Amino acid sequence: MKKSFKAYSALFCALVGALTFAACGGDDNGTDADSGIDLSGGDGSSETYRISVNKKDQTATIYLSESSVNLCILDGETVGWKNVNVEPETERVMYRFVGDTLVFSFWSEEYGKYERNGRMLVGGHSGDINGTWTIIPCTFYMDTERTFCDEEADPGYYQEFADKMVISSNSVTVSYVDDEYTRNRKYETSNYRMMFYQAMSSGGTDRFPVAKFLFESSREDDYGSQFPDVTSSGLSSNGETLSAGGKTVSVNVKKFNIGPNVEVMVEVNGSGKTCTSEFRSVQNVTKDLCNAENKDYLRFDDEEVDVNGDEIIYAYSYEYDNDDEFNQCIQALFP
Repeated sequence: MKKSFKAYSALFCALVGALTFAACGGDDNGTDADSGIDLSGGDGSSETYRISVNKKDQTATIYLSESSVNLCILDGETVGWKNVNVEPETERVMYRFVGDTLVFSFWSEEYGKYERNGRMLVGGHSGDINGTWTIIPCTFYMDTERTFCDEEADPGYYQEFADKMVISSNSVTVSYVDDEYTRNRKYETSNYRMMFYQAMSSGGTDRFPVAKFLFESSREDDYGSQFPDVTSSGLSSNGETLSAGGKTVSVNVKKFNIGPNVEVMVEVNGSGKTCTSEFRSVQNVTKDLCNAENKDYLRFDDEEVDVNGDEIIYAYSYEYDNDDEFNQCIQALFP
């Protein structure tokens, strides 16, 4: 699926491709109903989309983008917030009920038919698509009508970083799962910690890690034996105090928010000085981000066109870090 004008991250593309297509609701005749629902998206933990459903055929259409959208457009060297007319991006879904379980499969453009493997959701009522539904680690095969459940699978594999869908008459709100990937991302098991030990052991000749390395898990679990010259105290999920070579610094993870939008901040304190490492990623560029000051942090797509076939270069995400500033600051701690 091409990148949507909603500027989905790769993570969220997986969500849209496997989850939102279960969303069905609306009039029995399948016509669209515009009742002024908020289509601006969520706060990073959920997103809302317009839908229409044909209950007779048990099919639905999900409107991932509308025909008129506001985008952060690059025109020459200038960025600006503009309204653009485009072909709306939609997805089609077929659904059915197996007992009180909702099963759905989405349309494959490649094969020209609905997919054989159906996703399974529970929590609502049989025969009524509206309600709150939760993905379970099971697959329903449409052709053989058999079910396969993998109880040992990471829920994130089936939920694909989405947990619940709240379906109403003409909209669906998708919220994100607190999956194993998110839960296990913490300081004491991160690659960031291992790299910090290595930098301390080297006396600062090895580069200190920046905040984004918190996303990587470390393969090591015994830092004391690997770096015997580094001593630790006060270890927690948010940091610790490290000493080596006559230098003592404390590490404090101030922010660690994961989702479609990411915000990470780590403070390193030593010798009366504080160095702050930051990383922010926003996967749905808003008007307040669309300005000259943020231009270097915007990521642009030049593969879309408007309804007239004219090329559109628009910002689909925003990524900021202060790595250079942080590196200069921390070098002062290890002259």
